[in-house]
This record gives sequence, C-alpha cells and structure tokens, in this order.
Amino acid sequence: MRMSNEAKQELLLKNFDIIKDNYNKNHIGMASVVVKMLKIDINTAVDMWSYLVTKHASKVKSEDSWSLTGRIMYEGGNAIGEEQMEEVVLKNQVLKKALFAQACDDVRLFVSKIISRSISTNDLQTADELLALVYKNKYRNNSWYEIMDNIIPDDPDDMNVTAEAYELLEMWCDKVKDPEERAKLSIKMIEYID
Repeated sequence: MRMSNEAKQELLLKNFDIIKDNYNKNHIGMASVVVKMLKIDINTAVDMWSYLVTKHASKVKSEDSWSLTGRIMYEGGNAIGEEQMEEVVLKNQVLKKALFAQACDDVRLFVSKIISRSISTNDLQTADELLALVYKNKYRNNSWYEIMDNIIPDDPDDMNVTAEAYELLEMWCDKVKDPEERAKLSIKMIEYID
C-alpha cells in the first residue's frame, strides 16, 4: 500500500501531538517521528525537534539525553545525509544550543563530525564558535580530551588542516588539563604538520 507524503505527514503530526509531552514513556518514538518527518518535510521536522528540546530541556541536560540528541543526529544523518543534517542544526539556534551547549550524553559522538567538517572546509569561525559552546557546556559527560580526541581523526587524510586550522586546534587542545592527555593530542597532531 502506498501512502502520499501529505498523508504520512498528517499521520506523523497527529501522533506527535499524542506522544510529545511524555518523554519517559515516548522518548524513542519522539526521535523516530522527527527522523521520519525529516524525510518528508525538513522544516516541520525542525519545528518538532525544536519543540522537544525546549519542552524536555531538563532531559537534554541529563544522562537521558541521547534520544533527543545523538539518536536524531545519527538516524537523521542516515535519512537525509550527514551534511544536510549538520546544516539543519547549524541554521537553527535552538538546536545548535541544545546539541552543543546543553546536551549531556556522549556529546563527542555527534558534535565531533560537525566540528571536524568545519575545520576541514576551513570554516574556522564556525569551528571556533562550536568548540566554545561545547567547552562551556557544563552538562556534557565527556571530558575535553575525549571531545578533542574525537574531533582530530587518527588518519590525517580524513581532515584537511591549514596552518590557521592547526593553530585553532592547538589552542583548544591546550585547554585539556591533564598533561598526559594533552601530550597524546600533541602527538596525534604531529601528523598534520608538513
């Protein structure tokens, strides 16, 4: 049986209205409806996602944040492509704030690719802004070392690093407090020097 996108959208919106306020019972369904909507109407999906991260802000800031953050980023990236998913987040201030400045659970898994891509495309202003948001995020459960280690790929061919980008990375790596962890990042970054 084939269903039109309009009918799917109507069905998703109707069911979203039923489940949207009970996070404990419906968090996986909430993520699923946003991802399904991304395939049909990105703007409506962004509105739904923004509503969820605002309504359930306390969950975003807790160990129970994955469904509203990482799950939607990962499954949404599979649905519409990672680059389009990044664009969705970076163009929406509510989502950008929730994912970079407030999210708790395994932040490194969904912010690292976006920051790495900004560095690789030499969009250093965006990279610096996002790094600052994550660094100041008092809710994240990943250490600053884990975040930076995830941003810098093991294979230097996976990220294009200009001299300016190297300086930016070095500045943010220097914020790692543990000298041994800082040393490991420095060793990793040697691969990016000609």
